[in-house]
Amino acid sequence: DATVHAVRKDNPYDVSKAAVDLLRGHDIISLVNLIYGLEDETPSALLAKLRQFYRLDPDILNAVYLTPHFWTAAGRATDPADVIQHDLSRWTYRNQIIATPRLAPWQLFAGVKLTEALFHLRPRALVRLVRGGDARRRQILRSSLAVGARVIVAEVAEFVLATRFAPRGSLGRLPGAPPAPPLAVGARSDERRTPNGRRAEPFSASDATTSPLTITPSVRTGERTPALVTSRR
Repeated sequence: DATVHAVRKDNPYDVSKAAVDLLRGHDIISLVNLIYGLEDETPSALLAKLRQFYRLDPDILNAVYLTPHFWTAAGRATDPADVIQHDLSRWTYRNQIIATPRLAPWQLFAGVKLTEALFHLRPRALVRLVRGGDARRRQILRSSLAVGARVIVAEVAEFVLATRFAPRGSLGRLPGAPPAPPLAVGARSDERRTPNGRRAEPFSASDATTSPLTITPSVRTGERTPALVTSRR
């Protein structure tokens, strides 16, 4: 809840839990996004996230990484020296971009993939694949699990065979960001400014594309043509 409050998202755990339960009560599949990189990631922090998601009990977990695009508040608040992935084709929210001081990239990657696997293979989730809800709902959950398994296998192969990281401090400016304008007379040298010369606002995830805990009612399972409903950004 402290992290959610820090990024100005009004969806603490109790609200998220009530939303998940309400969606399930109406045969609507719930998808929850979890952003890694909003707090100091450690083994204990990763375990705490997994335990919280066991209690939250949504149908689908979508694990993503904080991605500092220069046009977002998160990007403006990111020190370019902390960026360890220079390949923009990896800036897809499914790859680590910002260094974590206490975990090497392979350690965070392994922790995230293990979290996804343990969450989706928990006994309660496996039972829901064959019991509970209507047949359409069970079919969607089984299809989602199959797709998720293929994605994890592909991501592991990509990480091992094709992903390379740069050392911290090797990037002087976020990719695509325009050069910083000269300081105005009387401005402090440590004052962060936007390309138009205005003082940059502190980080707020209000203009980011994902939230640390986002409930997404994805499919209503009684309809002939399922309608996708995305969460409000």
